[in-house]
Amino acid sequence: MSRTGFKLYTALTNNRPSASEMLKAFRLFVECVPLTRLSHVFLNLAIMHAIGDAKRVHIVDYGILYGVQWPCFIYHFSRLPGPPHLRITGILILRNCHNLGEKQFQLICENN
Repeated sequence: MSRTGFKLYTALTNNRPSASEMLKAFRLFVECVPLTRLSHVFLNLAIMHAIGDAKRVHIVDYGILYGVQWPCFIYHFSRLPGPPHLRITGILILRNCHNLGEKQFQLICENN
């Protein structure tokens, strides 16, 4: 019986779903619970409001996971007048690491 807990824990934590399985599950979740999609819409609106007339934007996304919120934002950002420049840096925060609390974003806007 010695160390059986460790072996069980290792077996359970190594059996994680693949990225494609997670995206399929997330898509199904969003279809059933539109609150997630709504939060992305309001997040994108808040970022668009925060960047104002900036032509160069750098977004640092702490805890990006799969980045499912960014395609819609990229589409709307590309529709702005002039040639916009966008950089999104994703920083993956593992569950075992320190917790930053709520998901945080950092915007760096440059008016050029």
